[in-house]
Amino acid sequence: MGMPSGYRPPVRLDTVATLLVPVRTEKNGVRFSEYPDSGVPFACEFKSYGGTESSENGILSVIDTASVKCWFDPRITAGCRIALDGSRVYDVVGEPEDVGNRHQYMQFKVERCKGGA
Repeated sequence: MGMPSGYRPPVRLDTVATLLVPVRTEKNGVRFSEYPDSGVPFACEFKSYGGTESSENGILSVIDTASVKCWFDPRITAGCRIALDGSRVYDVVGEPEDVGNRHQYMQFKVERCKGGA
């Protein structure tokens, strides 16, 4: 998507991320989401908050969360993932907000996806 002429977002879009759009399949009545190894690069402002503490069943864990602002792209929806540096992968949490309903830029929250015990 091209940049709208004459419009400047109120943020610096200095981080390059990769959009990973899931391919949804159904096997034996169960839906699966498969993510590609490569995707569409886009410029964004990525702000990490150092993690959010969460306690579940007496176990304290830190969930790595961040806020992302970028040019409006209708392909970015809840359920998509973004990758930074090819190694850090984040899930889009909730529906992205179209700031001012003007289809110029958007913001959304992400949560890091990583395995563990």
